[in-house]
Amino acid sequence: MPAVALAGSDVIIIADNVLSDLADGTCVKIEPQGDIGIAKCSKDGNMIYGLNYSGLICHVTVRLVRGSYDDQILNGLLQQFINSPGTFTLMTGSFVKRVGDGSGNVVSEVYQLAGGIFKTLPGAQMDTSGSTEQSVTTYVMIFRTNMRMIQ
Repeated sequence: MPAVALAGSDVIIIADNVLSDLADGTCVKIEPQGDIGIAKCSKDGNMIYGLNYSGLICHVTVRLVRGSYDDQILNGLLQQFINSPGTFTLMTGSFVKRVGDGSGNVVSEVYQLAGGIFKTLPGAQMDTSGSTEQSVTTYVMIFRTNMRMIQ
């Protein structure tokens, strides 16, 4: 029987805040930033292997409804980081993707995030043609650790 994946009811939590004011389209994206495994071949075909810790870093992009409660919360955290990076408490977070098999069984794919800061400032735009993108605030954060579990 072929595998089936029915996705929905995902949850994103950043700094103990469940974000629910999500915009349209791809509103949450977790992107690993490099290889986790490295290998080198040496004399006589000997191989050495290592864990590349930089590969555990991920960028998390969240698109929120501009001016919403969640936008205000993340903007407040961003301002704390800008005003005093030395005293900023690194963010934690989690992203839970629920996946069903079409027979009523559900597994949760959980991404645990730690050591987070903001990567960029959110931008803005004005569009006289009526684009909905002008009503979206995009936050990009960097997290030191991204661990994936399936429960």
